[in-house]
Amino acid sequence: MSFNTATGSIGFKVTGLLESIKGLDAVMREWPIVEKATLNEAGRFIVNEAKRNVHVVSGDLKKSISIDPISSPKVVVVSAKTRYAKIENDRRGDKRQTAKTVGPYGPHDYFTRAVQAVQRDFASRIKVNFDKLLQRHRLG
Repeated sequence: MSFNTATGSIGFKVTGLLESIKGLDAVMREWPIVEKATLNEAGRFIVNEAKRNVHVVSGDLKKSISIDPISSPKVVVVSAKTRYAKIENDRRGDKRQTAKTVGPYGPHDYFTRAVQAVQRDFASRIKVNFDKLLQRHRLG
């Protein structure tokens, strides 16, 4: 900062503007790549959570949980591809353990819990991915 006593004006010297513009351009080029990678990571997170929580009898439902190939750059679709996937998710699963019962016990809302887990736990992962992008170009 400088002050001109003759005119009474004050001035600033801006440095690093070109570097900032180049950094922003690089971030904008890489943004869709990081966005898609983060979406895929969220999809894999949901798949893993759903498979971890699903009630397994034959294993068909668990095997059918996957990321759909019809996913687009802005959307990742995770689904369970059996006729009874929604029915199983909606079942109360209020069976309780006794001496005469055979598990598993508890709720069957495997997909609902997977979505809740990604909503609860994945925000920090999103922040990390985009913070890394900004830091890579010295903007974070």
